[in-house]
Amino acid sequence: APGEIELHVKRGITGSSAFAEQDGVVNGVPRRLPVVTVNALCAQHQLPGPYLLKADVEGAEMAVVKGADQVLPQCLAVVLEVTFIARLRQAPETSAVLAFMAARGFVPYDIVDPRVRAQDRALFQADILFVPSDSALRQPG
Repeated sequence: APGEIELHVKRGITGSSAFAEQDGVVNGVPRRLPVVTVNALCAQHQLPGPYLLKADVEGAEMAVVKGADQVLPQCLAVVLEVTFIARLRQAPETSAVLAFMAARGFVPYDIVDPRVRAQDRALFQADILFVPSDSALRQPG
């Protein structure tokens, strides 16, 4: 929703998030930033569909999709970063994102940019490419 958010900005920016780490530690310097929705951006700049929506916002991906509900029907694909091993408090895990997107008519099509933990090579994060359930990409043959 439009407004402001407190983002904890890490050195080098990568991994900056509005959420605390699982151990409760808030890493990064807090900074208040304005929030705008994808709906508002597309309307303000008169951007016509179709769209490719990509969100990598450290746990707030479902909030981005909620703020894109008006453009979502015109999305040919949506790419969301998902977490397989929880790193941030309150950030949804993969199963919640899959159910959330299924409720909006989108299903997984591909998994890209998998990331593994150094200590055990376990998959902890990846981007999932979602397409509408009736997408031509899902047709047999």
